[in-house]
This record gives sequence, structure tokens and C-alpha cells, in this order.
Amino acid sequence: MKKWLLASLAVVVVASAGAYYWYNQKDETQAAAAQQITAKVTKGSISVQITGSGSVNTTETTSVYAGEEGTVSAVHFKEGDKVKKGQVLVEFETEDYSSDIEKAKISQQKQELQMENYKKQYIAAGDDESKQNDIKVQMDSLRLDMESTELELEELLDNAAEVPSVVAPADGTVTSSSVVIGDKVTGSKVIATLIDYTKLQFTMNVDELDIPKVKVGQTTNITLSALPDQALTGKVLEIAQEGASSNGSASYAVKVTLDQLDNVIAGMSGEGAIVTASVDDALLVPIEALRTMGGKSFVRVPNSTATTSTTSQGTQGQTDQSQTQGQGDTQGQGQASSGDSQAPSGDFQPPEGFTPPDGAAGAADGAAGGQANASQGGNAKTGTGTGTGTGTGTGQNAANGQNSGNSANGGSGRNGSTGTRNGQNQSGLEGKLVEVTIGISNDTYVEIKSGLSEGDTVYLPSPTVSTATASTSQQQQTQMFGGGFGGGMPTGNFGGGGGNFGGGGGMR
Repeated sequence: MKKWLLASLAVVVVASAGAYYWYNQKDETQAAAAQQITAKVTKGSISVQITGSGSVNTTETTSVYAGEEGTVSAVHFKEGDKVKKGQVLVEFETEDYSSDIEKAKISQQKQELQMENYKKQYIAAGDDESKQNDIKVQMDSLRLDMESTELELEELLDNAAEVPSVVAPADGTVTSSSVVIGDKVTGSKVIATLIDYTKLQFTMNVDELDIPKVKVGQTTNITLSALPDQALTGKVLEIAQEGASSNGSASYAVKVTLDQLDNVIAGMSGEGAIVTASVDDALLVPIEALRTMGGKSFVRVPNSTATTSTTSQGTQGQTDQSQTQGQGDTQGQGQASSGDSQAPSGDFQPPEGFTPPDGAAGAADGAAGGQANASQGGNAKTGTGTGTGTGTGTGQNAANGQNSGNSANGGSGRNGSTGTRNGQNQSGLEGKLVEVTIGISNDTYVEIKSGLSEGDTVYLPSPTVSTATASTSQQQQTQMFGGGFGGGMPTGNFGGGGGNFGGGGGMR
């Protein structure tokens, strides 16, 4: 019965150990595979942009002045009307020129009569040359006066025919009107305001740290909140010379032209992105692939000449000799089985950026073992495991049985639990670093000028491994399997744990 029980318990230990190893190795392999991330060098366009919020506003606002003094006799517009350049907006009462016109006509008639009189006198002078010359001079003077009177009369007639008015100086929409019929106005009076809604621009605010990079003429991409699916473009037209301060920082107004106006209305808000640099047909890699060291730039690429697999080697445990001697009912001396337990070794290639947890995880995957030397009336079992890392773990049980079956509590611990699972590449990174020359970059990509070719593979950083979760899982497994194979089971039952089956001579 005792042999059967001991054999059964031994089978349980071996089966549990195998399950533990298989489970742990599977999880680590899957985690490593999931964390391996690569990317290809591609060709494309890259741009660097400065963003800012803003709104659509008009570019031309025109004030219409009366231009002269007068009384308004007619108004030909109202607010909201669209007018064309040269269109009459306001008319003034005309001035009465009838009296002046009549006086000019009378003066003209008198001059004509006087001219007829001079002609008669010239004829009557006969051969008197002196008298004729005097009359001729008077006739020339009268002729000049008659020409002046003619011009004056023409001007009076023109003024009488003209109706004073104000015309639109430009195309636009009337947004305000400040005159009605009967108003007496001066030349400086603003009678209307015109805005041309066909000429719009986008004004955006740019942070003071970015404003030195903004230049007139730079292309700008605009997205309006009301038209999210409509791509708008423009160019930087004007940069404010003075910023507006808010919360300790300043921003500058940048005016941008709009190339398309379909469905765009003044007052719409949106976001602008000013392109400060761009390159077409550039070699690109994700920005996270770039490493900077000593002022130089590098990326990690596969190393075709290097061994790409990393060996995780467990510990080799050796069970030496175990002597038991019982005092009391029976005394016996037996030779325990001895043999080497070789830990399985396999390839484990950690992904780039993967940092293995502290402790010889590789050693845990190896067989537990050690050397055990029994002393008179006692049983000692020591397991030692060492991974390729740095730590070792030991478990020891000492039992002294005097037909009592009592034993001292042995240490429980996973063999090599403080080692490091690591192989040829102790940094946990694949491949090699290649120096590259970079150009412009944004939040997503970086331009590669030299060092890589299109289609090359680069490694990207892997997600951070949660060491807290790994530690918790490892702790649970350690508790389940009594710290591996060095100490046996948790405190209780087998010799390593210190319990009912402790002393070599305790149980018959």
C-alpha cells in the first residue's frame, strides 16, 4: 500500500511539473510572437504642417460717401440688396438754374446787337483808316466776350439738366443704410456700406512658437466644421505684425486665401493646416522606428548574417544519492535513483524592444534537481537550477524521523527563479542598427535620405510587457507547484515541503 501511494504521488509530481513547463513555455512563445512588429520602407509624399483654428471672413468692405452737399430726393437701395459698380444709389434735389440761364441769354443778345453796331460803324468810317482800326479793336474784344458768355450758358444748361446722385463704387451687398428721402447731407456722410461676399478668406490663429516658420505664399489645407467632407485649399496672404496674448502666450492672425467658395459662407469656423515643408516620392518609415544616439539617427533592421534565434536553456538538475535510515521498528539503507534531468532547450527569439522579466525563467523550464546526501537518521534534498541568466534557486528539506514521520520545513522555490531567460542576444533585440540620414518628419513618418532602400524591413518598438501580471502569474504557478522541483510541493506532504512524509525512517 505504501509503495502504491508513493508511486502515485510521484506520478502526480511529474505530471504537474510537465504541465507547468508546457503552460509556461507556451505563454512565453505566444507573447513573444505577438510583440514582434515590423514595417516596410515605402515611397510616398510627406509634409510638415502647422495647425490652428480660425473662421471665414470677407476681404472687401466699402463705405459709400455722399460726396457733396445736398438734399436727398430719392433712395434706390435697401439693406441686403446686391448692387453693381456704377449703379445709382441716392439722388439729390437739383438746383434752380433758370434765372442764371436767362441772364446769360440776355447778355448774349446784347453782345450780338453790339457786334452789328460795330460793323455799321466800320463801314461808315469809309477811308478813315484810323477810325476803322479803332472800331476793329472794339469788335475783337466784343467777340471774346461773346465766346465767354456762350460757354457760361452751356454750363448752366448742363447743370440744370444734371441730377446730383451717388453711385456704387464697387460690387457688393448693402449691409447698412443710413439715409432717407429729405435728409440734408454733407460730402463726408456715409450713406451705405457694401460687402463683397464673393471674395472670402480664412483667418487662423498660429501659436507664437510656430509663427517664425510661416511664410506668405505657403499652401494651406482647410477643413470647415460645417463642411467636413469638402476639402478647401488656399495660400498664406498676410501675417499679423502683432500678436494677441492670452493665458501667458501669444498667437498671431494669419490670413489665407480660399481657392474654392462653393457652399462657403462668411463666419464658418474650422481648422487650417499650413504646409511648411513637403517632399514627394520620398522614402518613408514610421517615426517610431527611428533611434537617435550621439547626434546620429539609426533604425534596427534584420541581420541576415547573424543567428536570429536565441536559445533559452534550462538548468540541469542532478539527483544524486539519498540515504534513509530508520530507527525503531525497521532499519534500512537504500540507494536512491540517480540520474540527470536535462532541461529542454529551444529557440526563443524575443521581439525588438522586449525586456525579459528578472529571474531565470529559462531555468524554471529546466528540470529541477541537485544533489542530496542523506545523513544518519535524516534526509536532505537540495535542488539547484541555473539558467543562462544570473540567478539560482535552491530548495532544501531536512527531515529527522524517529518513527515519527515529522520533518523540518524545507524551502520552496522555483529553480533558478532569480535568473534571466536570455540567449545569444542578451538585450532581447533582433537584428542590427543601421545609420540613416533623415530629412523632414511629422508625427507619423520620417523621410529617409540614405541608408535604406524601398522595401527594406525595419523593426518597431514592441508594446511594454506588464511585469506585474507576469509576476502574479508566476507567483500563482509557484504556489501551485510548490516552487518548482527544488523544494517539491508547497509546505506539506512531500519531503521537500516538510510534512507527513518527511523522515526517511518515519513511515513503514
